[in-house]
Amino acid sequence: MLDKDMITLDNPKKKYFERYAKENKDQINANARMRRMKQKEKLEKYDELLATHNKLVSNLRQRGMNVEELLQ
Repeated sequence: MLDKDMITLDNPKKKYFERYAKENKDQINANARMRRMKQKEKLEKYDELLATHNKLVSNLRQRGMNVEELLQ
């Protein structure tokens, strides 16, 4: 194996990724910001849907309707 012990064999891509991370730090951070922003937007939409769902369920229960029976 090229006169190298398997234990001491370095990962050849490690240096490449280190250099890439240094050279493209701004772009990597921008991508991370966009990813976090999209996750936050999805969470807000989910919270709105959940609040609307809970409001509808409570309105139906006030009228004496059982939501589980309506879904069947």
